[in-house]
Parts: sequence; structure tokens; C-alpha cells
Amino acid sequence: DNLICGCCGKRTRRALIVLAEHADVSFHDSLVSPPKDPIDQADFAAEEARIRRQFDVGTRTIPHNLFKEKVTEWFNKVFMHDVGHLYHPCSHPDCASKMENWMLIEDFEHRYQSQGISVWTCPAGHRNSVLPSEEEINDMNKNLLLHPEYYIQSAAYDRCALRRYRLCPECIGGGMLMLAVHGGECKQWPGYGRGHQHCFCFACTRKWGEGCSHQSLDCQDPGVQQVRITRDGLELGHVDGQAYIQWLQNKVPVPPPTVYPSGREEGMDRQTRMGLTNQNELWQESLKGTS
Repeated sequence: DNLICGCCGKRTRRALIVLAEHADVSFHDSLVSPPKDPIDQADFAAEEARIRRQFDVGTRTIPHNLFKEKVTEWFNKVFMHDVGHLYHPCSHPDCASKMENWMLIEDFEHRYQSQGISVWTCPAGHRNSVLPSEEEINDMNKNLLLHPEYYIQSAAYDRCALRRYRLCPECIGGGMLMLAVHGGECKQWPGYGRGHQHCFCFACTRKWGEGCSHQSLDCQDPGVQQVRITRDGLELGHVDGQAYIQWLQNKVPVPPPTVYPSGREEGMDRQTRMGLTNQNELWQESLKGTS
């Protein structure tokens, strides 16, 4: 705001564009009919050189609408600054300044995120992923590792040990972090299959009814969940919970790795990266439980 004489700014778009148009006409008139006076000629030559340098024109022909174009670009940047937080921008460089190819966050949440989908394609055909930040993922992973213990040793009906917290695997597949909390009853979550769009086993984390059920004989705890970003989205991995507790108790020299479908992260590398290296403090936190 307060450009030129203090009266112009982003709310005086038309006035500034008119001024830019006049500047284009005046400058090109001088190009066609240069000043006759030697001093005026030198001043104009210096001004032309400055304009070529400032607007990166080089030796090319100066566009007839150079000033109008630059003022319009400025207004577009101001508009993007004012409302850009309402959009998911397309990640492709060609769409960096094309808001018509961006996705309104409200539309994304309604049309994609609510369906467990994190990928959208802009009108130009560029594929985009809306994923949690590294900070959000690290916080989630830390919280999961703070409680490797089972909060209940014999859950209702199935008599299996359960952890208090689980990430919904299908939400992870859709690019979202959804932390489920077990509040009692059996291993089916959510209870009776109501309250969330996905239903899974809180013990083995497989899809309920397809991967696991009350009749399944191969239901086994895969460990403490961890998640990371890959090129295609989010990937869910696991840490051996019992081996991790043994490390907290100083019974083994190194913590177990995180095993992902596409590879593994060594345990000590993971702990150091997340700042979770004080075994005694971590063990005391685990002993507090989650109830």
C-alpha cells in the first residue's frame, strides 16, 4: 500500500494499471522519436539501460506493454498472498503462479480427504499429494514410541493384548494421520463398525472382516507403528514392541529397527533422529501407562 504518492495501493488496481499504460505509451514514443537534446538523449539512454536491466529484457525488443504487464503481475502476487492460504497450490513449476490450477482446501477436504484420498490432479494434468508435514509425522512417531507397552493384556471376547493407540492403516493409505484410541471392549475398532469410515483389528491392524475377525487364528501384533513419507505417499512400518522395551530396560545394546515394506531404519538412527535416547526417562514414561 501507499505506493507512488501515498494514495495508491492494492485497492487502486485500475488507477495503477492506467498509470502503467500511460508509462508504456510515453516510453515507446520516446523509443520511436528519441530526444534531440544531447543531455536528454543521455538521460533517456540511461533510463532505457536501467529498464532493460531491471526487467531482465537484455538486448531483446522491449514489449509495448512492459509496465502494464509488471503491474498486473504485482497485483496477482498480492492476490496470491492475500488468499493463497485458502488453496493447495499445484507443485509443478508451470503452475506456480496459476491459481486457476490450484485446489481450494475446502474443496479438497470435501471431495478427497473425506474419502481417504490425498492425491489430486490439477487441470493441467499435474499430480499433487497433500500429506502431513515432517514435524507432524515425527510428533506422531514419538508419541507412539513413548508407549510400547500393552495397556490391556486380555481384551474382551478375544482375550488378546492390545495397545492403547493405533494409526488407522487405511487412512495412512489415503495420506492422512488418524490416531485411534482403544477404550475397552474387543479388538474390533471402532466397536460395532460405527463411528469411522474404516474398521480394523486393533491387535493385528488388518481390515476387519477381510483380513481379521473374531474367528481369525493368525491374528498377531505387528509391533509399534511408525510412519514415513515416500514418493507415493505415506508408508506404515513397525517396531518390535517387546524388543524395544528390552532396550529401554538396558537388557539389549541397541533398539530394534523400524521395518517398512520398502526397507528399514536402524533403531539407533531412529532414536537419535527423534531425540529419544535417554532409556531411563523413556522407560519411566512407559511405566506411567496410558489409562
